[in-house]
Amino acid sequence: MIEVPPLFKTEEALDDKEKARRRKQNQRDRQAGRPETYPPQKEDKEHREQTLALLEELKALDETEKYYHKSECRSRAELLHWYCAFAYGKKILREERTYQDWLDLRDKCRTDLFSLAKEFLGYKDLVSRVHQPVCDMFVKKDFTNTFHAEYEREDIRQAFWRMRKTRKKDALILYPRNTFKSCIDIADIVQWLLACPDVKVLLLTAEMDRARSFIVSIKRFFAEGTSDYNDLQLLFPEYVLRGIDSTSMRPIDCPARKDALAGLDANFWVKSQSSQKTGSHADVIKRDDIVTPENATKPELREAVKESADDTENLLMKHGFLDTIGTRYAGGIVPDYYGIMLQRDENAKKEFGESDLVYLVGKSWIVKPEHAHLPLARLEFHMVDLLFPEEADTPERAFKSLRKQAFNNERMFRNQQLNEPIDDEEEGDFNVSFTDMELRARMYHREEAPKNGDVIISWDWSLGDKKTNDYSVGVVARRYKNGGNEWCFVILEIVFGKWKHSELAYQIVSLYKKWNPARTIIEASNASDYLREDIKALAQREMLLIESNIWWKPPSREENAKRNRIKGLEILLRNNRLHFVLGSWIDETFKQFTQYTGEKKNKGRKDDIPDAVSYLIYLLPPSVRFEISKNSAEEEQQLEEEQIKAFQKASQYDRIFGQRLATSRRVPGQDFLEGQNPQASTWRERLGQGKPEPAAPEPVPPKPQDPRMVIFGNKGPWRL
Repeated sequence: MIEVPPLFKTEEALDDKEKARRRKQNQRDRQAGRPETYPPQKEDKEHREQTLALLEELKALDETEKYYHKSECRSRAELLHWYCAFAYGKKILREERTYQDWLDLRDKCRTDLFSLAKEFLGYKDLVSRVHQPVCDMFVKKDFTNTFHAEYEREDIRQAFWRMRKTRKKDALILYPRNTFKSCIDIADIVQWLLACPDVKVLLLTAEMDRARSFIVSIKRFFAEGTSDYNDLQLLFPEYVLRGIDSTSMRPIDCPARKDALAGLDANFWVKSQSSQKTGSHADVIKRDDIVTPENATKPELREAVKESADDTENLLMKHGFLDTIGTRYAGGIVPDYYGIMLQRDENAKKEFGESDLVYLVGKSWIVKPEHAHLPLARLEFHMVDLLFPEEADTPERAFKSLRKQAFNNERMFRNQQLNEPIDDEEEGDFNVSFTDMELRARMYHREEAPKNGDVIISWDWSLGDKKTNDYSVGVVARRYKNGGNEWCFVILEIVFGKWKHSELAYQIVSLYKKWNPARTIIEASNASDYLREDIKALAQREMLLIESNIWWKPPSREENAKRNRIKGLEILLRNNRLHFVLGSWIDETFKQFTQYTGEKKNKGRKDDIPDAVSYLIYLLPPSVRFEISKNSAEEEQQLEEEQIKAFQKASQYDRIFGQRLATSRRVPGQDFLEGQNPQASTWRERLGQGKPEPAAPEPVPPKPQDPRMVIFGNKGPWRL
């Protein structure tokens, strides 16, 4: 057991090391012109007499009372020594405290988890309305009439059994991300150590690195620093960790515990959920985020988590408590482990009329009843009640952040923010689904299409003309604002086919020449450099400034990027912000939309047209567009600025020197004369001082081929 400090902290009571440290500090203060940190102490005779008198009263009270004061595990007289040595004359929560105040604050820390976390552990952002329900889920510690001079483990066990009358053995807390639930869990571990220094607490997480971070977080509250003690340490100086115990990654052995009850196990240690868990047993077990994206994506992985988590029960003492904290990842027939706990709770209530589980499920927002029928994408700020609007500077900004998350990945949002897990079988249909009725309801004649706004073109391309190749698709759309000042698209034309390099370049240039778009977006995938050269050569022959108009968009490396983009089209369609004009391409377009499932392989169905249309979302203004991938808005803003600069530079060059030379190599598939290299007119020719060269012939589209030639060749009786 830790040594009791002297009642009065005089110079003679200090050891030689502490005396030397104080002398050096005072010397540095004098050299810097500061007041001494440790000035000579003048004995306060009145305080000394009052303290000695109080000590005699406390000794007499200790002799008459069997149990220590409230939940204290030390005698009243010994506690006075700790108070005088460390807290007397010091400010705790900005006020000097008497001995009785000091005792009351110690008891408050042991029994009021919310106050402990917010006032003493530094979690200032906690809000009573949001976080008090979480604190109430944890065990209300009550060790009154437990500790006495000869207390044993049996006394502690009896206290645990009494607390089991106020809370069930198991607790499940499902709260959204970024709501400080793990911080409150850390505070609860600290409170267990303060309430019972002999307690044994085990923490389990999915990964060992995260488990070790809990040791670091908890030790920093008790670690002795170079400056004065913090408020918590002034209240509990006997718990302060010193030396290597305060900085190492070793388990925590509480200095205030009773040596006779120490045993083999530490007061607090950590393990990963999947590690071997034999030998050590605990009074309290914490499972914090044992379900992760890595172990919840497939049913077989979730089954492995279930087996490991169920094994945790063997490490818990019969009188103990088990707390599980996390957020949902999967539902359905084979849910994540949190879903299994809820299923077992329902089964136990049906079978036995009660269960050992109490749980709390929180949502980032609750939709008001009159708007419950609306999809997530159509919800507005006034339609929901936010759980924790204080996480942002304004409630409106908090809602906007949540709505972006819902747009980017609705499945993840429902799991992590609403704790409404989605069944694996529902994932594809739930995330992205189009019906023919919905699509045709957004279709009208070309004459009815809006005339305001910019024309933009997007390309999703794949080279090759074999049957198994994907289509190359070009989409022409008009981007405009509707009466509600919302950005909308109307699809004006779609071209698709299976083309080689030269043929694809011709299609891109021809579509540009026909529509003269304000912007063109093309995916910069493999072999895009060759395609870029072909486009450049054709454009120069056509006297078109297409190069600065094209945004070569790098492929997204985000998981499910295509599905998330097409999900954006579904949201636009259902919000009446995506329309189609009638055309020969409409049937194939609607066919691919309705057959799209959102699965990675899409079961062999073509989805090139929905993919190409989805690239239009990237051409919404970054300031108002939902983010499609991580940091995409910032990256695209930078690319857009760079391309504007390139366009201005090219325009300035052309104004001074005329159009630049085309590439020196011939463009494949075109019938230009051998050795000729078309060139724009020079400044002399534009001034009439030179003879302009004849214009290059009009590019000829690829010659159509008789399908019978493909099937039967150019020989056979069919040609007769």
